Amino acid sequence: MLIPKGMAIDSKIDAVLTFTDSYGQEFKYHVGEYAISECQAYMVEQHIYPNTIKPQNPAPDCPYRVVQKIFERFCPKYYDIMSMIAACEACLMHGMPGLALKNLIDELNATEKKITAEEVYFLGISERMLYKNGQTTSYFDRLREYNGHAMTQLRSYFKASYFESCLKFVEGVFAEAYQYRINNPCAILKIAQGGWAFMNGPLKTAVSLLGCSSILTKANNMFQMSPLCYPQECEPGVFASYRFLHELLFTEKLPNNHMVAGCPMKVWCQKSFEEQELDDITAREDVDCDHYPWHNVNILPILNQCVFGRVAATFGLQGKKLR
Repeated sequence: MLIPKGMAIDSKIDAVLTFTDSYGQEFKYHVGEYAISECQAYMVEQHIYPNTIKPQNPAPDCPYRVVQKIFERFCPKYYDIMSMIAACEACLMHGMPGLALKNLIDELNATEKKITAEEVYFLGISERMLYKNGQTTSYFDRLREYNGHAMTQLRSYFKASYFESCLKFVEGVFAEAYQYRINNPCAILKIAQGGWAFMNGPLKTAVSLLGCSSILTKANNMFQMSPLCYPQECEPGVFASYRFLHELLFTEKLPNNHMVAGCPMKVWCQKSFEEQELDDITAREDVDCDHYPWHNVNILPILNQCVFGRVAATFGLQGKKLR
């Protein structure tokens, strides 16, 4: 659907691709930022962690293979991992990634000789393609704009005063990330081309520069890799709590329509209290880590409180039944 210039509509703009395969089966895919970003992440993950997802249990086509399906059907000359990762990366720099993908595929099909993945990326973010998709700002302006929006969004999560170290962490990392992308426009491609994670030089460089806010291992150990720009460590449990809070949005509800979920950080908390020689509050009767961990707040002095409870309280979730 094309919207005439100046016309206002009161509905969601959605790009839907429908086609029929050689067996007569119809496929319908919604193509936009969500599908394209998930496809890109899936392809990079499969390339640097090749054994993560077993062949007998593949990820569903939607959203993880939408771009692959589109290239297989409409742009077979560029139906290879690196070209598709580059196409995703370029299209995500546009205000309407689905439209950008369609226009980029048209351009790629018009090439007489196949170009490299790096050339696919630079074609996708070229001034001509940005203008074709209705963009009035340059690639660098959009990169700065997107970086600023993402930083502002993440900063807004840390409302309480005791999250000051997290705010400084976020600000430092996003400033460093912007410079990193300016100096390494093909960073995602280089990481994907770097091979397995434990041997991946570009990935190691990015992680050492930007760090990792929270890593929870299978042994329930949690640690943080501080970025070079902000060597001080902030509380890793806070970032893990936000990840858990996000996961709650997809938790299956009980028949009474109330949400129940055990906190994945319970064992880590127990170890943390033991290491700091503090009372283990996970054993208290008025603390519920197995059903409603967002209620665990304002029960003890600040340094001995539930980390997830404090995070949940900044959103006003304490004492409430989530539906």
